[in-house]
Amino acid sequence: MALELFSSPPAKDQFQTLENFQASTPATFFDGKPVLHYHNPCCTLTISNSALADSPFASLGPRPSQPTTNGSHTNGDHPSTSEETTITVETWITSRDFTLYSPSASSGLHIPYSLISLHAQQGEGLYMQLVLNSSPHTTDDELETLEVVLTPSPQAPSDSDPAAESSTTNGHDQSVGSEAARLYTALSTCADLHPDPNPDDEAEGNAAGLMAMLQQATAEGGEVDLSSGGWVTAENMHEFMDADGNVTFPSQGEGERGGEVEGLGPGAGTRRGAGEGEDRVEDGDDGAAEDGEGRGETKWRRTG
Repeated sequence: MALELFSSPPAKDQFQTLENFQASTPATFFDGKPVLHYHNPCCTLTISNSALADSPFASLGPRPSQPTTNGSHTNGDHPSTSEETTITVETWITSRDFTLYSPSASSGLHIPYSLISLHAQQGEGLYMQLVLNSSPHTTDDELETLEVVLTPSPQAPSDSDPAAESSTTNGHDQSVGSEAARLYTALSTCADLHPDPNPDDEAEGNAAGLMAMLQQATAEGGEVDLSSGGWVTAENMHEFMDADGNVTFPSQGEGERGGEVEGLGPGAGTRRGAGEGEDRVEDGDDGAAEDGEGRGETKWRRTG
């Protein structure tokens, strides 16, 4: 998922408050209006100039300011460079996404919660680290991150303003704490509704399934014949998959033909018990039997 740009300002009737949502039983959990957890019409977004220039956040505000000079200094002119840009935005935190809208630029951003890799309360603001190019095949060195700080303006409860009411009594404990704490609580709650997919879970599930199939094949047919030296590799993986893409391993008995394993020499795959061969008579080098007794008994014959 990626950041989504939009131009029309969000309207309050596009959402339902958490209080109303919890007071009723929804007809479905897959459709319907997103649940509004927090709304603040005036927040200050702070972002570095270098990050703003090449990010989707550039659509929310003016270009980064140029370096300015602060008058005269005792030792001459003392230049000071503004390295950050502040943008006034409207903030909506819903069960669907994190939304920022800039009235001055008539532009907004829908931010999926999966892109917010880190968030924390920082003084009277909310610090967020966003991952702009997250994908299952992206390594840690290739990740593009962006850091922003969102500082909300204090709000007073208003019975006539449903949005203001939702930001203070929207199912969360708003009796204590600052506006930044309420913002942080709402973001944490909604982020928990969108857990990140963990690729390790899928790998562990595949490994567990593989072990189960190996154990089943061993129980049904003895040792498992993996061929190719006993290893499953990317080159021979297709040999162990059926038409539906499921991994299957043939038991040893499936490859035997007349006591021999297909593709191997005579005697390969033949099993003998521990007591077999003790009474067999084996010929000597000249083809004659030694005293009519097998070499096994001759070997252990006591002499002298």
